[in-house]
Amino acid sequence: KYQDFLDGLGWEVDMTTHPGYDGLLDRRCITTGRFSRYYSTATHEIMYHVVTLMPTKENDMQQIHKKRHVGNDHIQIVYCNDKKEFRPKTITSQFNDAHVVVYPLESGKYRIQIHKKEFMPPFGPLQDGMVIGPEMLGSLVRLTAFNASVARRSLHPDYIGPLPTRLARIRDIIQRYSSQETKTPAKYLASLFGKLTTGKDVSAK
Repeated sequence: KYQDFLDGLGWEVDMTTHPGYDGLLDRRCITTGRFSRYYSTATHEIMYHVVTLMPTKENDMQQIHKKRHVGNDHIQIVYCNDKKEFRPKTITSQFNDAHVVVYPLESGKYRIQIHKKEFMPPFGPLQDGMVIGPEMLGSLVRLTAFNASVARRSLHPDYIGPLPTRLARIRDIIQRYSSQETKTPAKYLASLFGKLTTGKDVSAK
């Protein structure tokens, strides 16, 4: 069940060849494990810090290399096989502002528990106490954790959403590299992608 849960969160990537966002995991020396879980869309990327995929050091009782990542995450996803309730203070940190906890049930469904600090804005779609089936578990947990992360970042006074940030980057590229003939966004993008989509030059005149 746990493996199926990981599969629902994102796909497995080899950190030695992964070209996308790395979540500050160690690509060079692979001290945080060779493989991790990753998910992306056209607008965002998610790299998970999966403790069970990180190597365990027998001579380190604290497993600092794992806590360095998990302890600094604002949002945590916890898969809890234990019948005891998860305690948010299991890992002491000034971060860990919200936890999405998943409890597998004997029925084959999953109970959801949401812990969040008082200052955290509301987020969803999953809410505390919900019970859901395995079909939508991974995608709903991923979306809830993502929205929790957005809610947490929105509290920063200088926060700018991903789409305005992307638009600013595109405008910056156009300003830097366009010519007099392609100085508007439409003309510049047409000059870049027109030939790719039609096979001929369709640059705006």
